[in-house]
Amino acid sequence: MQNHDALWQAEQSDQLPTSRTFRRVVWQRKWWVLLIVAAFVGLGATYDHYGTPIYEGSARLLLQQVGITGTITKKLPHGVEFVDTQAQVISGPVLVRDAVASLGLPNLDPTNVEGLQLIIDSLKVERVPQTDIVSVAFRNEDPPAALAVVQALIKQYQAYLVQQQKLSEMAVPMGPDLLEIQKELWKAQALEKSLAERFGDKHPEMLAAQETVAHWERLLEQHTPVPATTSQQTELNEELLAKTGGVKIAIIDGPKLADDPVWPNPLIVLPVAAVLGLLAGMGVVVLLDRGDHSVRTTGDVEIALGMHACGQIPSSNGSAAQNIHRFALEAPNSALARAAHALGHELCHGSGSAQASVVQVTSAREQSGKTTVVANLAFSLAAQGKKVCVVDADLRHGILHRVFDVSASKGVSSLTREGASLEELLQTSPMAPIDVLTKGPAVRNPLHLLAQPQVEKALEALRWQYEIVLIDTPPLLRLSDASLLAPLADTVLVVLQARVSSAANVRSAIEMLRSVGTKNIGLVLNGSTIEPWMVDGEEIRTEPRRSMPQVVPSASVS
Repeated sequence: MQNHDALWQAEQSDQLPTSRTFRRVVWQRKWWVLLIVAAFVGLGATYDHYGTPIYEGSARLLLQQVGITGTITKKLPHGVEFVDTQAQVISGPVLVRDAVASLGLPNLDPTNVEGLQLIIDSLKVERVPQTDIVSVAFRNEDPPAALAVVQALIKQYQAYLVQQQKLSEMAVPMGPDLLEIQKELWKAQALEKSLAERFGDKHPEMLAAQETVAHWERLLEQHTPVPATTSQQTELNEELLAKTGGVKIAIIDGPKLADDPVWPNPLIVLPVAAVLGLLAGMGVVVLLDRGDHSVRTTGDVEIALGMHACGQIPSSNGSAAQNIHRFALEAPNSALARAAHALGHELCHGSGSAQASVVQVTSAREQSGKTTVVANLAFSLAAQGKKVCVVDADLRHGILHRVFDVSASKGVSSLTREGASLEELLQTSPMAPIDVLTKGPAVRNPLHLLAQPQVEKALEALRWQYEIVLIDTPPLLRLSDASLLAPLADTVLVVLQARVSSAANVRSAIEMLRSVGTKNIGLVLNGSTIEPWMVDGEEIRTEPRRSMPQVVPSASVS
């Protein structure tokens, strides 16, 4: 088997669609995708219109660290970014809790862990990149509350800075031993504060930290201050500065409340809805495709059945022909007519014989377009100068007499009548040089009639009188008529209707044909979308054509 066949087999075994298959699936169901995208955008617009508006209060603070001599420095000791550290202090649970509690707002409760966390989640405190400016913003459904929280938080932060400055000013000179004790006490107090924010007062680690603080406080009380040297006092003041952070603060913008709600924002909601709709739409069509067992392209035929379609008839949308059964006659330059011409060429080439060829055309189920294929094949072959005969063996629902504009008063059902000759039953169509053997008058038991030896003799006689004989028969899975005539034909074409015929039904039909000893089986896809290698019905593929129809091996349909 060629590389092309191996590619299809690999695609069949893969659980996920290839990029080519995915594009084809999405394109074939593009209206589903567009509908789902429109639905998501509509939901987004509804949410934007009716969603609860969220307002934002904001302010911007300029923060600078004041050194011991009154100079402004850029960083704290140990290389910690000063402004980033202060942003963390402002958004810390302690300051936020105290600030919001001072407002007494009914819809904001900072006294419990869940309520405080909701408030912190609605708060955004961050450094403006490459500056010493901190942006403070709070969002809430209530506009006054959004502004009040920002104002209270700034006020609470200012109070915190004042308190820390007072602690720095209260520092007294102390000796080296006392200085070390003070350092350890600060470390223990910092750890206690951190654990209090994380675990609460009753946690074992918190209790241990409290004992450590009490220990260092007792040692501090037991020591008498000893005058420290100038260098020691400088070190102490640096430690105080690192702990309290001498800060110069200036409010450069706000606090203010945005005029319009910051959420829902149509510039965000609608594009996000469109993207989500697109993803959902593509996911839906892929799922629909995996649940849809019908065949739509010749590639599907190859994947599902392990056979190469010997031809395809494109969809008739936009065809210039008034009658779909006659597009090869009425619109000879159309893509449909050229597809019928290509199919006829394949049949004549694939027969491999100079004798007359009998081709039976059937389908697995109804509404597959078998009569359309028969009629247009006949018109196309006749236009090529072939001597063609059409036989309507669908004795129940055949319509070839209407297609070729001949009488149904005599035909196949008349073959068993005593004295009836084949010559007097054949009629020539006024539309083209095509001889037609219609279904004839209605009979009670068509299957019994087709089993009569006169029918076999008539087909054998037609084989030698015409270059090609086309027989229209009923669907295989509905009636036994087609399987009864299949052994008499040189080739049996099974017509599949794109997006209608299921692979399982076609597989069953092929198995039925094989069971009665059918010589050659070919597949024709009707109503298909033109494949990527087709342009207006003309093939531009570079790989060589395969001679079709072909004998179906036992392993090819499993």
